[in-house]
Amino acid sequence: MDRLCNLNILNPLTGEKIDLPRTKFDLPRLESSVACLWIDEKTKDYIVVWKIKNSLVYAKKGNHTWQQVFSMNEELSVEQIVYEHKTQKLYVHFNDSTLSIWRLSREDPHGVFENYIPFDFVFQDFLPDRRSDEELYVKEYIDTRLNIALTTSGELLKVASVVQKSKRWLFRIYKMNYIKRRWERIESLGDEALILDMGITIVAKDIPGLKRNSIYISGFDYGRKHLDHIFIFDLTTQESEPLPYCVSSSNDFSDARWFFPSFSQSPY
Repeated sequence: MDRLCNLNILNPLTGEKIDLPRTKFDLPRLESSVACLWIDEKTKDYIVVWKIKNSLVYAKKGNHTWQQVFSMNEELSVEQIVYEHKTQKLYVHFNDSTLSIWRLSREDPHGVFENYIPFDFVFQDFLPDRRSDEELYVKEYIDTRLNIALTTSGELLKVASVVQKSKRWLFRIYKMNYIKRRWERIESLGDEALILDMGITIVAKDIPGLKRNSIYISGFDYGRKHLDHIFIFDLTTQESEPLPYCVSSSNDFSDARWFFPSFSQSPY
């Protein structure tokens, strides 16, 4: 958003700018809201989805106005939005641990029913031996978080995380077993890396600077000015790793997001 409150998509490397439709809402007074962006680097086709006030709206290339996906009551809030451009499905994760899926391939978005069970957080999953570990877990506990993510093949993942007072982070990743109707934990992402705040995985094999079977973390609501809340979590070692020196900055971060120019989500 520029100083005149015009919305645009800005390429931070080239300075290229794409203007977005104007909105009727008072942008300077808007609180921090959830949004997602997909853009084709060659054709410049794009879609922006944005939670603004009590509505979820979107704009595609060629649109002159924002289109509404749905409206919601004040008690329900959007935690995360992930868009899958191959199927043109929009995954919306709410604060009550429910999920809705919308197809944006038509002029009028319509809901898609897919039989997912709720995204409940189960803290026992973080206790190998509940009797001996529960007291320490409760003592060290600071916060938990649930995220959704889509793999390069379009498979939906549930990602649970815990942060402790010792600055230790714990992660559990699950995928749906449709036959048994339950979420089952997976131990590895293989040759992919999970970009948690974007809700996607990318192919990381043989790409310099990217680490396979790892989670890239940033953008949590707490600790925004501390680099120890922007890090890489290695699923193989179950340990957190600091950012490479070239990514670090002497300036305080007000917030941060990962940016992967010219990288494809899929190897094909």
